Amino acid sequence: MLCQKCQKNVATIRIVNVNGNHKEEKFLCEECAAQSGELKLPFTSTVALSDFWPKLFTASESQTESIRCSACGWTLQDMEKTGYWGCSQCYSDFASTIRPLLARIHGATQHKGKVPDMPQKASNQRYVAMKKLDELRQKMSVAIKEENFEQAAKLRDQIKLYETKLSSDSVSKEGSANGK
Repeated sequence: MLCQKCQKNVATIRIVNVNGNHKEEKFLCEECAAQSGELKLPFTSTVALSDFWPKLFTASESQTESIRCSACGWTLQDMEKTGYWGCSQCYSDFASTIRPLLARIHGATQHKGKVPDMPQKASNQRYVAMKKLDELRQKMSVAIKEENFEQAAKLRDQIKLYETKLSSDSVSKEGSANGK
């Protein structure tokens, strides 16, 4: 779509003005949007991840240099410079730094959104059971902290049932996979 103002460049910015029940949309290129004065944001076509990450970290200078990934040797300082993790093990080794960072960015450290459709119904049921198991463990932990031991015992029993069900499901899958 072309810019509605200059009719020359590709429109990359959509401006929506809502007044009461009336909604007005404009599709502009970066130049025309910057000239219009409707937006008070500085325009840059790209944001470097390496500029963004360091502002989010609160780790001290000594901490960023001393903690190293056990698999690849990457440090927090390397991550801050590049915006990338070195390997999958980095997520485990830097968990104490990542969790507060995720909490600040997303408001939580666990995914709370939709679950993608699983190709196999059994996989989806297993995932739901595992999520329920995590939820029960958290509730039991809270009950113990509040010294509500009767509730904690009930939750413990529910956890055992879920664990038994999950382990029997995985055993039956292994048996069917091996032709048994």
